[in-house]
Amino acid sequence: WLCCVRLRVRGRVHGDRGSVEAARCAMRSGSDAAQANDDQAKRRKLADTFDPDDFAPGAIYRLTMHNFMTYSHAELSPPGPRLNCIVGPNGTGKSSVVNALAIVLGGSLRLTERGDRASDAIKHGCDKGYVEIELRDGNGPGQNLIIRADLDLETNHTKYSIDGKKTTKTEVKDRVKKLGIMIDNMLQFLPQDKVIEFTKLNPKELLASTMKAVMPDEHTEHEELIQLAARVGEADKVRKGKEKKLNGLREDVEKLELDVQRHAEYERNVEKRNNLEGKSAWIKVLSKNAEVKDTSAKLKEAKKELAREEAARDAARAPLEAAKGAKRRANDAHNKAIDAARDAERKAIALRAEIETKHQETVDALDAERTKLEKALDDQQSRVRTAKQQLERARAELERVPDDAELGPQRDAATKKIKEHSDERARLEGDFDAARTAKRLAESKHDSAMRQLEQLQDSEKAKAFALERRHPDSFKVRQWVAQNAQSFEGEVVGPIGLLIDVVDEDHGRYVEKAVSDGIFGGFIVFNPHDRDVLTSAIRANKWGANVYAVDASASQPAQHAFDARARELGELGVCGWLDEGISASPVVKGLLCKLSGVNNILVGTAALDGKMDALEKQLAARRQARWSVYTPEKTFTSSQSRYGERKQATTTAVVRRDQKPWLLGH
Repeated sequence: WLCCVRLRVRGRVHGDRGSVEAARCAMRSGSDAAQANDDQAKRRKLADTFDPDDFAPGAIYRLTMHNFMTYSHAELSPPGPRLNCIVGPNGTGKSSVVNALAIVLGGSLRLTERGDRASDAIKHGCDKGYVEIELRDGNGPGQNLIIRADLDLETNHTKYSIDGKKTTKTEVKDRVKKLGIMIDNMLQFLPQDKVIEFTKLNPKELLASTMKAVMPDEHTEHEELIQLAARVGEADKVRKGKEKKLNGLREDVEKLELDVQRHAEYERNVEKRNNLEGKSAWIKVLSKNAEVKDTSAKLKEAKKELAREEAARDAARAPLEAAKGAKRRANDAHNKAIDAARDAERKAIALRAEIETKHQETVDALDAERTKLEKALDDQQSRVRTAKQQLERARAELERVPDDAELGPQRDAATKKIKEHSDERARLEGDFDAARTAKRLAESKHDSAMRQLEQLQDSEKAKAFALERRHPDSFKVRQWVAQNAQSFEGEVVGPIGLLIDVVDEDHGRYVEKAVSDGIFGGFIVFNPHDRDVLTSAIRANKWGANVYAVDASASQPAQHAFDARARELGELGVCGWLDEGISASPVVKGLLCKLSGVNNILVGTAALDGKMDALEKQLAARRQARWSVYTPEKTFTSSQSRYGERKQATTTAVVRRDQKPWLLGH
């Protein structure tokens, strides 16, 4: 119901010629106007004859737009129960109606690539605006649902109300979802930039979107059945695993039962062995007792025989002991004599060594004294010879000394040479000071360059941080690309916002206004394979990022309609084209020119604001019917209808200079 609607205007539409009725009137001559009014009356009469049962709950009954985009005030009602169409030339406000439906039903302008803020939807020159929609039987049979979205330029926010009561955007989405309205379903709402993505849906995704759009309850039940089937499959896998484990445990139990039987048999055998060992030990004890008795009798007889032999031995030991004592006394006397001889020999050896040591010390002392005297004599003779030589040299020099007349030129030459050396030293010191000054200057330039490099790096980090806040999914894609670089045949470039630099804050605002925000978070690839790989990954992870396939070999410098730096344009305040203030690679700049037309937007000074009439004449002389001009304070846009030479529309917007451009890291 949202892809194509036929709406008719009730009452007078105020504002510029961007409304549907104004477009129709512009397409007809004076004679056709009456016929158009008759056709409009017939359609209104036909709409009043529709059977209420033909309308599904949630069908549009009325749409009202106030200070919205190109409309001052317009009310469209009621559409038919079947197919409805909005027709008209470009620039007549068809997209504004679609944008109004997207916003009031809980969507965002970002879906239509016409902006992403409330201020982008408010008519120029107005502070506030609203969109109100009435849905049939939205509150039950015979009770329509009224949803209103109020836009505020000052706060740049959108506030919602249902049946006159304030509510949240989430509640609006829930209410319209219950009526089968889904803004995020491409089968119900398909913006132009989503057509390529829609054509790439596989049959399963297309079937799911179709069921969600036409049979939401059945789709929910279908999803629950799929999840239930998945859980049943998982449970069946768990059951089979447990059965396998149970069978294994049963086999283990059977093996353990055999082990238990073997262990019981082993215990019985051990018990029998212990019984037999006990009986054997008792038999051995009885036999040992008899042996002990026989052994005791033999031991007593042996002790008696030993006593007799010891008595005989003691009788024979007395003479032997006397002889042993005499031998010990003789050995002691011999040992004492040997010790006395050894002491005498040691004393003699020590005395001889002492005498020899003292004799050697005396000889060494005499030799040292002699050597000392000889050295002193040699030193004295050497000093005498040196003194004689010095005396001879002094006499020879005295004889060679010239008079004062001969010494004058030599003294002057020496003085001149000393002065030359002094001058050379001063020159070298000057060169050294100059080199030291140049070194300090070079170090200062190096430090300044390093500070500028650090500032540039800080600015790049700040820009990346600002872009990541606006497009967090794009940085997830960037990380995925880095981790899966082997999956690509060529280079993947992006996010595009990091590859763009501007010359100043004004150009940053111009570029952010001219280029769609979705492009900044997009990526560039150079062959169909890489495009399909990256698009599949983005869709699988449900990331919000665009992919642009570019032929790098076909990239050419931006083409301009005329020379914007001509003298007569410069006198009015025109500075050049917008793309001339953008620093980027040829591929990136070419993509911006193709998607956003930055090579067809003029840039001027604030003085140009009051000279638009003169500028229009200059542009008309250059056959430019469609043009845009950006200045620090305002932006101007003009176009011409495709169906005639008549000028279609001219709009002016005020630039908000209180907001710093994020492209410069703000």
